Formats: sequence, structure tokens, C-alpha cells
Amino acid sequence: MAPRKPISESFALIQENSYGIVKRLEYVSQILLTVHARQVLDIGCGTGDLLVRPLAERFPAVAFLGFDDDARTIACAVRRCGRENLEFTDRWEVAAVRTFDTVIMSEVLEHVLEPQEFLERGATVLKSAGHLVVTVPNGYGAFECLSVLKKVLDHSGILSVMQAGQTSFTSQSVDVPVDTCANSPHVNFFSYGELLNLFRMSSLQVVDYRPRSMLCGFGVDRFVRGRYLLTLNNLIPEYFGPWCASDWMFLLRKAPSRLGLRYACCGLSRFRRNWNLRRALLGQTNEPRP
Repeated sequence: MAPRKPISESFALIQENSYGIVKRLEYVSQILLTVHARQVLDIGCGTGDLLVRPLAERFPAVAFLGFDDDARTIACAVRRCGRENLEFTDRWEVAAVRTFDTVIMSEVLEHVLEPQEFLERGATVLKSAGHLVVTVPNGYGAFECLSVLKKVLDHSGILSVMQAGQTSFTSQSVDVPVDTCANSPHVNFFSYGELLNLFRMSSLQVVDYRPRSMLCGFGVDRFVRGRYLLTLNNLIPEYFGPWCASDWMFLLRKAPSRLGLRYACCGLSRFRRNWNLRRALLGQTNEPRP
């Protein structure tokens, strides 16, 4: 394992929460050290506040490019950038003319209608010996289940009554991470097995896996706080398997091509996708990106 880099100013300013955002930073940071990354592309980077910008500060010798197709989000990212080794763009052709030894897709696959095509497009700009870092929510974990509960309460009118009463359960914590200006609902809800199957169909091989936190999302942010509870929240999925994690982190590399195999989501996922898309059209959704 490569030696640890000193904690940068941005790392020090970002506080751990129930989503395990510091755990993700440390995981990706160790990968960049281990693979000796020199050119890194972050696809779906958002504003960059929670990942690519602190990474660029911690690794000044590495060239980072953040891509997001939402122009408002990228405009916000550019205003906050301030680093010579970090660029942002909302034009895919800017990234497509280069090759990278590391590509990051963090909390993106759940937002795209064609996840296999998205993975395959990311692999086209990856060097032959390069690595792909993917983090994605457990489609049946605590975060997604609590999101469904919140939608049901909202649709029934119960949530507005609870909020009118200013209950601590519905009060939003300051720790909820939202790093995009886009109205971007979740349209994919992967089980662990489905996700591994998607990687295989996309000609990608899992090199390493780690879970993030166990509990996060609606209501949880008010109660899973403090050093000991947050540490426990991050540790439990390490011992009890992928099923109890709210989010998964993978290190992937290219594998022999599996032409002709195409991923299709299940019926329940299609129902949840359509529900979220309808809510997004009504302007009711701006999903946190754990």
C-alpha cells in the first residue's frame, strides 16, 4: 500500500457525516496513490466541493478534469476552483480527446437512463492499464428506502403536517451533502448482484470493493452524529456485507469485451424510475448525492 499523503486544507474542512463523505475521500485518495495517477477525469463531478476539488488540493502534481453536463453546476464549480491542476467543463468533447489513467464516476450511475452506455463511454477515455472508480447507492439500502418513505409521506400530505409541527425527524441537517445545481432524480436502483452484472456486461472487472456507511438519508442525519456513532455507522458494513451498506465503492479495470450483452433494469426499478421522473417534472426532486 502506498504511503498516506498529508491531509490537505479541504480535507480538514470537510466533516464526516452519516453519508461517509470523508470515508469516500480517503478511499479515492488511497487509490490515486496506489495506481500512481497522473491524469484524472471525474465524470459527473458536480460542483467538485466534496471530491475532485479536495483531491486536486491534496495531489498538486496530478492533473484533474471535472466534467458535468449541467452548465449551471459547472459555472459554480469554475467560480470556486482556484487551482492550476484542476479544470472543469460541461462539454464531453473536451474530455473525449484525451486519455486518463484514472476515471471517477461517483454517485452518477443512479442518475443516468442508460448506465451501461455511460460506463462504456467512460472506458473509452481510459488508458489500457487505467482504473475506473465507481461509487453508487444500494438501491435497496437505508438511503433509498428512506427516500421512498419520504415520497410516500409527501404524496399523502403527512410530511407537510410533520414539517408544520417542526418535528426533529423532518428537520434537515446541515450535513446533508448536495453538490449539484441540477434537478437530478435517481432513475436506477441497483442490487449488489445487478451492479456486478452491469460491470461484467460493460467489460469491466472489479479489482477492489468497500462499503461506505450503513444509515443515511431522510431523518437519519439528525441522529447519526458525533464521532462514535459516525465511526460505528462506517464500520458495520465492513463486517456484515454489502446488503447493509447504503452506498458501495468499487475500483474497476477493463476486462475482455462481452459484446452483445445488454443490461436491463427490473420491473420494480422501472416503476420507481417513472415515479421519480414524474416528481422531477413537477420540480419536487433534488436528490442528495451521498
